[in-house]
Amino acid sequence: ASRMIESPARFFTRFPYTCIIAGGAEQTIDAMATFADRVRDGSGKSTVTWLAYEDAIHDFLAFEWHEPERSRALRDIGEWFESVWPSAH
Repeated sequence: ASRMIESPARFFTRFPYTCIIAGGAEQTIDAMATFADRVRDGSGKSTVTWLAYEDAIHDFLAFEWHEPERSRALRDIGEWFESVWPSAH
C-alpha cells in the first residue's frame, strides 16, 4: 500500500464490503489507510468501513487486557456485520 506505487482504479472495482480495523499505535497504520483509500477510490466509498482506535496496538483484539478498545472494536465489528448482512443473525 505504498503511496509511491500508482494504483489503477479498476483494480478494486469488484472488491467486496470490507471492514478495516486499525490501532493508532499500529506500525502499519499508514499503509492500512492507503489501502482503505485505494479500495474506496476503486469500489466506492460505501463498500469500505475504516475503524481506528487511538491507543490500540497491532492485533489488539487478541488481548483481553486491551480495554476499552477491544470491547469497543468487537461491538463496532458486530454493528458493521449487521449493516452489511442484516439477515445473517
